[in-house]
Amino acid sequence: IPVMQDLWKGKKNQTVWLFDFNNPQNNSYKAIRQFRVKMLEWIGIYEKNIPDVVVFVNGIPLGVIECKAPTVENALKKWIDQLIRYQREIPKLFWYANMLVSCAGTSWLLYGSTNTPASYYAFWKTVYPYATEEELKNNIKTIDSPTPQDVCIHSLFHTGNFLDILQNFTVFENENQKVVKKVARRQQFQAVRKMVERLAEWKENGWVVWHTQWSGKSLTMVYAALKTKR
Repeated sequence: IPVMQDLWKGKKNQTVWLFDFNNPQNNSYKAIRQFRVKMLEWIGIYEKNIPDVVVFVNGIPLGVIECKAPTVENALKKWIDQLIRYQREIPKLFWYANMLVSCAGTSWLLYGSTNTPASYYAFWKTVYPYATEEELKNNIKTIDSPTPQDVCIHSLFHTGNFLDILQNFTVFENENQKVVKKVARRQQFQAVRKMVERLAEWKENGWVVWHTQWSGKSLTMVYAALKTKR
């Protein structure tokens, strides 16, 4: 973003980078539990909602996670509905949010983005970019096998992946006279990342990316173009 600043040569617009995409470790990451959101209206300030976890990068809220007890019937669906309700009631929190997650205990997590309908929330079932589950197990220092929650959180919110998804795997598309935000599914992310790795060590023989019908081939190509160009 441009910021007016005088660097001893008169006031000029200087470019400020909100994130360091090339060096993810240079950013500040915080996960805040029970983040209280207050809304200012003509009747004054009052507490509106308290999302379970809000993830900030450099002070900007990029992720919202709802974590509830797995004993509740249809728990994941209920917490997705809650995320959708939050977007109506406290919309300013979601101006910059990119990753919304519904989680019930250590069972599967479902993720989407802002304005994603409940039916489009998806699972993330791979430890990628970790080479093996053993590496993830060592990272989280557990003697048990990583749970589906471990797999999802440590892949989606891996510092490099989180910013990569924001920069290269988030697009906006016009549909039915609306602008729709689309974030990559796990198979698209994995295919493109592996494709770019292969391009970096280019050899004469190529490779094949296998897709089923309605699996997002066109979007995979868009993500691949964005990632390869950068």
